[in-house]
Amino acid sequence: MNADLRHQVLELKFAKRYGEAVDLVRRAAEDGDVAARVMLARMWEAAGLSRAEADEHVEFAHRHLEPVDIIGHLELYGAYADGLGDIDYDLKARRSFEHLLVAAERDAGHTYSLAVARAYRTGGLAVPVDIAKAAWWYRKAAAQGSPDAPRELESLDR
Repeated sequence: MNADLRHQVLELKFAKRYGEAVDLVRRAAEDGDVAARVMLARMWEAAGLSRAEADEHVEFAHRHLEPVDIIGHLELYGAYADGLGDIDYDLKARRSFEHLLVAAERDAGHTYSLAVARAYRTGGLAVPVDIAKAAWWYRKAAAQGSPDAPRELESLDR
């Protein structure tokens, strides 16, 4: 999925024009776009899918996603964070973070680098606390233009 289509879908969803958003995503998914399958799964109710069908789309995408597909990784990050996927809760948390990390490593932007930094700072089910990694990701987010990263990085030393 290209970034323009994703942006257009997000704008339609924000405007509560779910039918139009679903139509765009469904067409892309039918054309073989793996990230679109995940977006469709995340809109499962509006798309008329069962929860089981949504879970199938997510797991298909996880197995078939191209490693360079940043949007696909971002969508899978969100899908697993939303609780989608027919896998255990712990595995959803790990996969969510793994997809976030891959997207951030592929320069998805400062928002995602900052999210990785915060995950390493606080730790969680899928992420052990690692202040050195947090600092590295804060610096990356700052270099990418994050307005919050410098302040949060500075607070690591306190």
